[in-house]
Amino acid sequence: MYKVLLADDEALIREVLSESMDWESAGFCLCAVCENGREAIKAIEEKQPELVLTDICMPYADGLDVAKYVQENCPQCKVAIISGYDNFAYAKEAIQYQVGAYILKPVTARELKEVLLKLHEEIAKERADAEKQKKVREAFEQNKGYFKERFLSRLIREKDVHQDMKGRMELYDIHLEGECFSVVQIKYIRQEDPADILLFVLYNVIEELVREETCCEVFQDISNITTLIFCGESTYQVETEIQRISEVIRIYVEKFFSEPVMILSGKCVWDLAHLGQSYENVKRASEYAFLFDDNELIFGKEFINRGAKAEVDTGELARQMISRMKRNDREGVSAEVKKFFQDMRRLYMTKVRTGMYVQSLTTRISLFADEAGIDEKNMMLWEKPLFEEIVDQGRAEQMEELLLKFCLEVTESISKNREKLGKSLAERAMEYIDGNYQDTSLSLNSVSKALAISTSYFSALFKAQTGGTFIEALTKVRLEKAKELLRTTELKSYEIAEKVGYSDAHYFGSIFKRNEGITPKEYAKGNKI
Repeated sequence: MYKVLLADDEALIREVLSESMDWESAGFCLCAVCENGREAIKAIEEKQPELVLTDICMPYADGLDVAKYVQENCPQCKVAIISGYDNFAYAKEAIQYQVGAYILKPVTARELKEVLLKLHEEIAKERADAEKQKKVREAFEQNKGYFKERFLSRLIREKDVHQDMKGRMELYDIHLEGECFSVVQIKYIRQEDPADILLFVLYNVIEELVREETCCEVFQDISNITTLIFCGESTYQVETEIQRISEVIRIYVEKFFSEPVMILSGKCVWDLAHLGQSYENVKRASEYAFLFDDNELIFGKEFINRGAKAEVDTGELARQMISRMKRNDREGVSAEVKKFFQDMRRLYMTKVRTGMYVQSLTTRISLFADEAGIDEKNMMLWEKPLFEEIVDQGRAEQMEELLLKFCLEVTESISKNREKLGKSLAERAMEYIDGNYQDTSLSLNSVSKALAISTSYFSALFKAQTGGTFIEALTKVRLEKAKELLRTTELKSYEIAEKVGYSDAHYFGSIFKRNEGITPKEYAKGNKI
């Protein structure tokens, strides 16, 4: 039931209409009856009716004055004019004040009811529409943050600027004043796909830290990445503000977060419509972020046209590394790994390309290790964490640490294998000497040939295992055999010399005296059994 107010300076009309009209059947209740425009305006203010029926010609204020008042102060209220004047000027002015109906006197109850029913329908429809609009506005206000984030996410990703961008920015309370703009994103470093709760916590913290700042807008993009758009009058001003706020964020993250982050700043652009270029530069910077320290600010402009043509010869690096491994030069291996990653940083290699180089280097070393006889299971055990890190593409220092560990494990294993091999070869060499010391042609070359290894390798390996040279070992065996013969037989010196591998008895005598301090004859005389 809607309220209706009646205003007419003629008492008879007021009486007839108020008493004879069945208001309720038309959906109205009569809330006030007024005899002039001034009284009507006062009653409208007090009663707040949904419909005003008013005459045009009334003292103090006419019907058009009432219509004007309603339009200016109660726009939700409808006005219907009842007039005895079929005057176009009145009708025209009534239209100006958005009068809902213009009824000519005399009017019958039936005619008035038809008008009232029509107006009731219009009021009901307007109320329903208003209620829908109210719900839409309430829903919009409740989800305003979501629409704002969606708009900003599209703004940094799409090349073409949105239509009516200024109006949308005002609608979402976005304040980006200035001539220069930059996109900044803050991401977790070690988590390729962090949980939504971690992303939400990071955003909430940063949103609170920059809430009072006027130089940036903060939001979560469609990937839930915390994103800021900075604004200012110049590149210098924007980058100075980015550095200042990044330092605040860095201090807070280091103090309260267990997971480090990377702060990526895109290049500055001079039009909001070009923010996509800044965002693309952020993505470019993220490819190099693994080279930097935790919680560090990284400017994407530093990587424009970087690393595109640089190449690293992993074949030569592997040769250098393997050479040091063969010598068990652990410090040298460490230096080679360190230099390799210094080159990656110097050349601004992306994490993908660095991972490829590490994998290539690891494969070459693995082939060498396989040839060196290192157990395949051990190799797989050492390779697994390194390859997992390459796939995860975490921090450069983690990759460097794992590559060094892998190389040192291989070095240690090669050293142990060489130790075992050396010991085995030394034992076989001694056995060969024991069985062939009588052969006057027995030499370093003949033993090396019998063992199927190079002379130089055998010489170094034999000395490392026994502490002496091959000649010293051979001489010792021959002299021990000679002393045994001198003690237990009556053989002459020249005969003993021949039996222990010396073709020259004089040379045998000099060797014996040099090592034992006496001649063979003197030894036999003092030690004869």
